[in-house]
Amino acid sequence: MRVRLLGSIDVLVHGAPRAVPGRRLKAVLAALALQPGQVVSTDGLVDIVWGDDKAPTAATVQSHMSHLRRILGDRAAILARSPGYLLDVEGEATDVQAATRLFAEGTRETDVAGRETLLQAAVALWRGRPLADLAGLNWFDLHAHHLDELHLKTRHALADALLARGRHEQLIPELEALIRQHPHHEPSYGQLMLAQYRAGRQADALATYQRLRRILDEELGLAPIPALRDLESAILRQDPALAPPAPPIVAGGRGVVPAQLPAAVSGFVGRAAELSTLDRLVAAGAPAAAIVTGTAGIGKTALAVHWAHRVRDRFPDGQLYVNLRGFDPAGPPMPPAEAVRGFLDAHGVPPQAVPATPDAQIGLYRSVLAGRRVLVVLDNARNAEQVRPLLPVRRAAWPWSPAAISWHH
Repeated sequence: MRVRLLGSIDVLVHGAPRAVPGRRLKAVLAALALQPGQVVSTDGLVDIVWGDDKAPTAATVQSHMSHLRRILGDRAAILARSPGYLLDVEGEATDVQAATRLFAEGTRETDVAGRETLLQAAVALWRGRPLADLAGLNWFDLHAHHLDELHLKTRHALADALLARGRHEQLIPELEALIRQHPHHEPSYGQLMLAQYRAGRQADALATYQRLRRILDEELGLAPIPALRDLESAILRQDPALAPPAPPIVAGGRGVVPAQLPAAVSGFVGRAAELSTLDRLVAAGAPAAAIVTGTAGIGKTALAVHWAHRVRDRFPDGQLYVNLRGFDPAGPPMPPAEAVRGFLDAHGVPPQAVPATPDAQIGLYRSVLAGRRVLVVLDNARNAEQVRPLLPVRRAAWPWSPAAISWHH
């Protein structure tokens, strides 16, 4: 069980979200969840949740607790302890705890690839504005502000890791979005300037500095920090120290590059028109997914696998394959979450960096693929609901990872 606070408030029970009805019930749960393992006094809870409204009776508070226990599916999750109540859940009770841990582990990690993975996992936990359902309630607004700061620090640390790995082009759209959201956050401007310069966009990097200088002067009456003034000077003189890092030397090759395709189909013949169509779609850069469909036994898997081997050299960051068992008489279809975890394993994501919830795992999977060219083959798919979470997200100006799907009808 996990309470999710980094967005709209709900509860995950066995991986499935459960709604918490009503703003006041959400507030009671959030007040306990923001202080897990600590007794929250009844008086304090009333002040936090009811504020200046008429104070509830003890029976009303008890009724709220009973309702929450039913939603959580565990009567022992909320305990009555003098002088109030506590949320008592083994492990990480909330996504806030998970994000805080992943940020701390990520910033301590000395291996830059491991640092990126941990921080990507942390960022993937955010689903919107923290405590979004409780905006306007003072106590929760204060906590939301602190969580916004954690989000900003995590994204900033992740950007540093991506820069250290030479992913400056991938990073530019993310940093541009970040400074739109935080127009006075000077370190993000520095990261954007460096990313633009490394991408061969010296003029854009200098324009970014001038934009910051103008915003600070007009809105705050301040000048950029010395580190950014020094960075502008280094960009103007094209300082060699600003060059991208050399690719890391990894024992055994280029690091974890998945190669999951089944063996090529021997003696494959025919299907020239279909192969040509698939080739054209990839060459054109669209669409994000190509579906090979037909009745059972006509060779959909053979076609998809043969074509994937034919074009695998176009995808230097690897090839992912999974049999989704959509119509397997030996067992049920594979849940999307199981396939996602397999893909994360294939990319060498350490178990401690994998979030507990399916939504966060999907977010991490898409973050891992972002900016990479990976071919994803989804074989024997059952329906759109099974496939949709496994599709990479395509963004403008980024390398992209297409999916080939075999689909029975």
